[in-house]
Amino acid sequence: MRRSLSRSDKQNREATEIIKNIKLLKVSPYALMKLDLMRAYGRLEVKNIIILRDISRMLSYYDIEVVKPDPKHLTKKRKLREKSLTYFDNL
Repeated sequence: MRRSLSRSDKQNREATEIIKNIKLLKVSPYALMKLDLMRAYGRLEVKNIIILRDISRMLSYYDIEVVKPDPKHLTKKRKLREKSLTYFDNL
């Protein structure tokens, strides 16, 4: 399934509202890796690769911290994996 980012997309509007209303936001570095893997394998259609630059700008604009990878994440991931989440969903 391919998805496009669109300002008219309901989930895009919801995500923007959440970002605006939460004071402290952090994103997993693995979420960014998943995004790139989805793009690479055709699960996410990216018409212009500069979207990655735009994501970086958005993170900066909304003061969203990208958490540094830590081996403890993998320990927690293993415990969550037991709950039938996919590899990246539990990171």
